[in-house]
Amino acid sequence: QRRDMGRRNCHLIVSPLMKHLLTLAALCSLLLVASATDQCSGFSSCGSCLANKFCGWCSPSPVVYADGTLGHRCADQRDGKWDCFHLYQTSTCVAGYVCNAETAQCELTVPGEGDRLEDCQAGCHKAADVYKCNSDSMTCELVPSGTPGATSLDICSQQCHANYACNKESYGCDPVEYGTGIPLSQCETQCQVHNNTPIALVGNWRGLQISNGNLAGEWDFFFGEQTLTVVDPSNVKTTAMLSSFVDELEALVVAGSQTGGRYRMKYSLGGDGPETRHMTLAVGVKDSRSPKDFEEAMVTEGQAVFVLAACKDGVACKFDSIVSSLRPTLSSSLQSPAPVKAGNSTDRCNVHTDCSSCLGASLCGWCSAPVVYDDGSKGFQCAGFDEAGQANPPYKCFGLYKRTDCADYACDTTTMQCKLVPEGTGTSREACENSCKEGPVAKVYRCDQSTTQCEEAPPGTPGASSLDICQLTCSEIKPHNTTPADMQGEWRGLAVQLGYTKGEYVFVATENSVEMRSLSGAVVFVAHASTGSEGSDVVFQVTQGPYAGKSLYGLFQLTSGPETLIATLALKPNAAPVSFDAAMQEGLVFVLLKCLDGKPCSFHKHTGAINSNIEISYI
Repeated sequence: QRRDMGRRNCHLIVSPLMKHLLTLAALCSLLLVASATDQCSGFSSCGSCLANKFCGWCSPSPVVYADGTLGHRCADQRDGKWDCFHLYQTSTCVAGYVCNAETAQCELTVPGEGDRLEDCQAGCHKAADVYKCNSDSMTCELVPSGTPGATSLDICSQQCHANYACNKESYGCDPVEYGTGIPLSQCETQCQVHNNTPIALVGNWRGLQISNGNLAGEWDFFFGEQTLTVVDPSNVKTTAMLSSFVDELEALVVAGSQTGGRYRMKYSLGGDGPETRHMTLAVGVKDSRSPKDFEEAMVTEGQAVFVLAACKDGVACKFDSIVSSLRPTLSSSLQSPAPVKAGNSTDRCNVHTDCSSCLGASLCGWCSAPVVYDDGSKGFQCAGFDEAGQANPPYKCFGLYKRTDCADYACDTTTMQCKLVPEGTGTSREACENSCKEGPVAKVYRCDQSTTQCEEAPPGTPGASSLDICQLTCSEIKPHNTTPADMQGEWRGLAVQLGYTKGEYVFVATENSVEMRSLSGAVVFVAHASTGSEGSDVVFQVTQGPYAGKSLYGLFQLTSGPETLIATLALKPNAAPVSFDAAMQEGLVFVLLKCLDGKPCSFHKHTGAINSNIEISYI
């Protein structure tokens, strides 16, 4: 029809234009070529395809054009050049061969389907047996090929077992639905209480409480190898014995107003800055479970969330220690040598207050953390059995229970090797070696302003951040009179430069101005802000405070934690700092926190009006 229409159109055109016969002849030729296109691809069965002129059927696969693109199984002979690499039919539909995967034999199929016999035989192999786990009998059963969830016998055998998950309340392994847990042996290995602090946490940390109803001011934490000491903004000290369990921590308070109380915690490390490492710590209600997640701890009464910073190795940063030694001074109630009484029974082992004397006594053992008796009595570390073979009263040791020797090991963080340490100051060799490992170093990136591209940089590079943060902020910097957009907002933070003044600072940045004050109300600076120049990210032209009349040049690096953005701001008068490390020694350096959008977090009571005597203006 197209070809006939083309001819009719040519007549209509040619008749009144005979003088241009040659030109029209060429035009008709083009129309005839254009009409010779694909009119067959719309037919989806061999029978309907071959009922039409110029149509042929390629089975079992479509034709392939000269440029490598696939066509259709019903192809127009007049169409562009193509090939059928299989069984091509033009008049009647021929039955080809298909592979029976069960018998690995090629069998005739219906007309219009299948391949040539030799092509079928070349690829016809018996399908490998597949198996699926019967979750009732926990055995691998042979199933038809293509069954959802079916695998090889080896893989099925590895996976087909009763599943367990660690119960963080009972410290045991509970059976769970198949496919949602891990093997019992693996669960039992993971679901153990260790009497040592994870190595990444050991050291001095400074930070702020960020949960709703938080207490303003600086908090200081010291994580020893088995202890935790906390000093709150009122300078009240609390000391606890610390143990770790799966991804949680547990602190048994041994000195302070909450002596005897147990607190369970979750933590998340990450979002490191150029000078400091960062941790978000969620603390549960006393003598209760750990927070479900950070979101719950942010808004639940009795729970708390802290963001903490610790100095990185190999940089200028140095925090003052809040403890003189790793060993806590126990409260008088826990120092008492008197046996614990439970009804008419006593544990005679409690009189031994050190590991050596404890193991020298018959039927006694030393727990690396105070035991917990079933009647709720406060625990001692030396506990055992009576002559009748009973633990009287019954107890639980959630640490390491020793009955062989008192050798202790601690991780040397310089060599990352476990070394012998004085009795009572370390942990078992196994526990030490499990935790004394260097973690993977996260990749960091710095913006190349000449190309506005993020390039990988060595850890600790000034201005380096995660790839997400870098890509968010990497754009051409052109100095202009406005505060950088990612700096604007309400921030709380700490000074971290050498010789820092302890305490919380508040920082408010609007579109054109910034203000920094201490929690006591002392002005650090009030300034007009502009984006960076002369090697800096930002410039503050100070109008109030000790630097009034001067310009502070700053480096600004941004990262994030679960609930907050975390920024490092380094400032130096009159010239940009060479690096964050240099600013630590000759300028001002702050670690600042800002609530992430969409999180149950607000700093306005600190930045808008710190207390009844102090107000921070939004310049």
